[in-house]
Amino acid sequence: MDERLDRTTGELDARWVAVAGTKELRRARCKVVNGPIGDVAVFWNDGEPRAMANICIHRERELSRGTIFNGRVICPGHQWAFDVATGFCAERDRTQPIFEVLVIDDVVLVDPSTPVNGAEMPTHRGDVAT
Repeated sequence: MDERLDRTTGELDARWVAVAGTKELRRARCKVVNGPIGDVAVFWNDGEPRAMANICIHRERELSRGTIFNGRVICPGHQWAFDVATGFCAERDRTQPIFEVLVIDDVVLVDPSTPVNGAEMPTHRGDVAT
C-alpha cells in the first residue's frame, strides 16, 4: 500500500496540506504553507509544483520573496540559487530542504512534515531577516 495513504481509510493521510488549485498557484507563482517543522514555499515551475523550506539555510531570508530563474530559486538576500527539484546549491555545495508535492483533481498538495532530500531545516530565531 502507498505510504501516503491512511491504512484504514485509503485516503491521503493527515500530513498532506492543500496549497491551492493549479491555476491559482500558476498565477501566484508561489504560496507559503505552515508546516509542523517550519514554513514551506510551494512554487510553480516549468508546468509543475515544487516545494522547499521557505526560510533560506544561509541567512534566514524568505525564499517565497525570491525569484525562479532557470529552474533555480534565487534567495532575495544573498542570491544563493537552489535547484527547485533537488534543493541543491552547486555554488555553495549546500542543500535546501525540499518536500513532496502531489496534484490530485487540479489541487496542489504538499507534505510539510519531512524533507524528502534529508536536508536539515534551517534554524529559525523567530524574526525573519528581510
